[in-house]
Amino acid sequence: VLDAIAAGLFDVETPSPSLAALWRRAAAAAPTPGVAGTTRGAVQRSSGRVLALAGALLCGPLRISAASKGPRLSDASAVRLRGRSIEELHEEAARRSVVAAAVGTRVGDVHADDGEGGEGELLQQEARRALLSAAPWAGSAEDRSAANDCIRKWIEATGAKVHVADGFESVSDDFERKVLGAALMDLLPAVATSLRSIIAEATGGLLGAGPSCSRRALATVLSFHWLLERVHFTSLRDRFGLCLPPILQALDKGGADASVRLAGLASLHLLLDRAMAAEVQRFVPPLQHCFATLYPLFLQDDLLAQITVAPFCAGCSLFMLKAYTSGSIWRQEVLDKFLLFGSVHCRSHSLAFRLFLELGLLPLLEREALVLAPRLKLVMELLLQAAESPDARVVLLAWRSLVLLLCGSLRPRAGRYTADLLLRLALGYLTFVASLPPPGLDLDAKGDAHGDSDGAAGCPDAFVSPVVAAMTAAEWRHAVRLRPALRQALASGVGLLAVREIGDVAITSEDRLEEMLMDLDTLLSPAVGSSQRADTKPTQGARAHQLAPALGAFAKFARGAATAARVSLRGPWPHRHVS
Repeated sequence: VLDAIAAGLFDVETPSPSLAALWRRAAAAAPTPGVAGTTRGAVQRSSGRVLALAGALLCGPLRISAASKGPRLSDASAVRLRGRSIEELHEEAARRSVVAAAVGTRVGDVHADDGEGGEGELLQQEARRALLSAAPWAGSAEDRSAANDCIRKWIEATGAKVHVADGFESVSDDFERKVLGAALMDLLPAVATSLRSIIAEATGGLLGAGPSCSRRALATVLSFHWLLERVHFTSLRDRFGLCLPPILQALDKGGADASVRLAGLASLHLLLDRAMAAEVQRFVPPLQHCFATLYPLFLQDDLLAQITVAPFCAGCSLFMLKAYTSGSIWRQEVLDKFLLFGSVHCRSHSLAFRLFLELGLLPLLEREALVLAPRLKLVMELLLQAAESPDARVVLLAWRSLVLLLCGSLRPRAGRYTADLLLRLALGYLTFVASLPPPGLDLDAKGDAHGDSDGAAGCPDAFVSPVVAAMTAAEWRHAVRLRPALRQALASGVGLLAVREIGDVAITSEDRLEEMLMDLDTLLSPAVGSSQRADTKPTQGARAHQLAPALGAFAKFARGAATAARVSLRGPWPHRHVS
């Protein structure tokens, strides 16, 4: 019966039949627990094959963008602490609270509240459409229901003890998934062995490199993705080496297929998420080769390749965090290629660049910013350029990254870019906070028709940023939707720039802020003074005349943010406010 199900999944010469009847026959063939005549090993092998085939059918949608970050790390100690003392760990935990207070809401709101038909939903629909096109067997609700019933029968037949490990509730709140996760404690080796045999038939030359090979590769990675979403991290102890080779083989055989690459990289990300760092370190060469050769290729009008950036960047950042010790030259090579991919290949594609920032760069800054220390100049240049983008979503991600740099251990070096940061703060405020909407657009929503009330109140003349004047209605709606988050990120940036450390004491210095604002005024004074020149064009003169009060509104905003910094940026250090 299982051979017939496998033929229905992998045979491309005949239309995919309805598999519901076969799944019911397989469920009826499950032995009764405790009945003599069947060995436990034979039942586990058959159960493993049932789970392997069912996973390819039951794999849910691959979550894109903010949802790609969760499932979050199942084990907080999975990333090595490299012998740090308890005091250092407490200090790091306290500093993380500083970051949380400074950054505010999670980066997931970049794609949140798009509403029906928004970008996040469209990306999800595109990924699902591509997978259903490549895996036609996954669209039948009747087949999925029958496969679920078959799984329950065979798990009961194994007699697996349904024991929920400590902390397992954080992985899943669904009892059924808990039962399956607990059963995988015993069944995971049998499932991995079965999946390895499935992909081995595709790599053994029996099927060649045709459509059947791609379908087997896709079925393998979809099944792993379904299993790894439900498995507890303790089930992978000493079993990482069983699961990794089939995934890498499937990526190798189906690498030209965009759907296989998307599902395979998503499965690899989940595997790295669940695995212990000590085990990941044993497989550095194959993993390094995988991430060096599976960069998404952006062909013309290929949206799926840009979506693939999400699991690729999420997996690569976890690989750098878990696989290498401090100062490893191998990690430096991976980091260089990763930054090159983001700064060159992704930069010209807005969606790919946002996913690179959100799922690649931000996790590194949140968890171990020192990884980026050897290439801090390149990272700062990348983020400063991103902060100048007309896309509010890119600007928000850039400033959250910069705030993390200013909060963390790289703050002394990042502080050398104070003038550049303050200039981008002013540009971001004038563009996304103080500016009125683009002229000539038919904006329906009331909130779309007006700029920020506080920013507009400080400008006697109506101020429209030149960047905003060139925006489309869709770009302006993104700017309005993200305005509160942008305002908070900019205020956090100003507050951190105004902080001065003296020994172990962090001082919120208004004198330092006034000095920076005077430098900014000196830098921009030629633009403001140009309105007085006789040869200035009328349009340029009008813009320069509007710029002066807008800069005054930014100075007022900066002073308010610096005053609030002593409340919102309390950290592990003693903190006091000095006028």
